[in-house]
Amino acid sequence: MMTSQNHTQANIVDASLAGKMCSICQTQLVPGEYYTQCPDCSLPFHVECWEENRGCAQYGCKSAPETVKPDALAEFQSSVWGDEKPCPACGKSIKAKAQKCRHCGAMFEERGFVSREQYAKREYQGKDYDIIRNKIFGLFLASITGILSPVSLIIFAILYTKKTVWGIDYQRLPPAFRAIVISGICMSGFLIFLLMVLILFDK
Repeated sequence: MMTSQNHTQANIVDASLAGKMCSICQTQLVPGEYYTQCPDCSLPFHVECWEENRGCAQYGCKSAPETVKPDALAEFQSSVWGDEKPCPACGKSIKAKAQKCRHCGAMFEERGFVSREQYAKREYQGKDYDIIRNKIFGLFLASITGILSPVSLIIFAILYTKKTVWGIDYQRLPPAFRAIVISGICMSGFLIFLLMVLILFDK
């Protein structure tokens, strides 16, 4: 037994829940999988779906994450695609209202159609956000140590110009992380310049 976000208890799906639908990935619960129930509306979800969605998927539920109401264009796109839509990550067909692809596990912030371009530019979230945050802060700390400044400068410079390096996609970074990248370039560049000046004056 384990615990998911919002302190909701997770259990193994039994015969009484088998076949019920997870509202996030729009697939059935299978015996042996872990599920959790919303503490407010009691809807069942896959544990990983609940955690990735950061709460319930039921509109108006107190445990649902704060969302932006879809605009008319999103509603129109959803109606155009009907009951199915292509996953923007793998291209396979999934339910139109799904927020998680049952084939590749990709998560989407909103229901309805999401283009490949929109998906590629989405900001990091969940576990990916934590990993990228640690990498960015680790590189920034390296940029101010002096010894590792050249390495940090190279990685930050490649990230800023090439947009992708060391598993980090620059266009998916939140504005605060982009500012850290630029600050890291400035800091490491300044320290390298200062070190060169000290070496020249030491001769």
